[in-house]
Amino acid sequence: MHFGPIIGEIDSMGIHGVLRKILTIIRKCNETIECDPKIATSWNFRGLALSYQGKCDEAIEAYNKAIDLAPEWEVPRYNKSIALQELSWTKKAEIKSWRKPRKNMLQERSS
Repeated sequence: MHFGPIIGEIDSMGIHGVLRKILTIIRKCNETIECDPKIATSWNFRGLALSYQGKCDEAIEAYNKAIDLAPEWEVPRYNKSIALQELSWTKKAEIKSWRKPRKNMLQERSS
């Protein structure tokens, strides 16, 4: 499975073109995984495509599968670390958005 031509085209497209390519990559990864689920590269590329969609939980699962299949390969470990960071930032942003805003201390004293 070779994704070079597909990934190379992404730079020259708009957002809708990029999303279509990501879905194409996921579909090709799924097809390859169905034929041979022991190809770590397919799982890693699936994780990358899912990460680009913001599906970090699913991406981490794909990276874990790649790591299980090729424990000596550093790339899925690196990609997983990035997905974990993204997930952490997303969770922190969600928590901040649910916090009740505090009044400014100076505003409270002057009232």
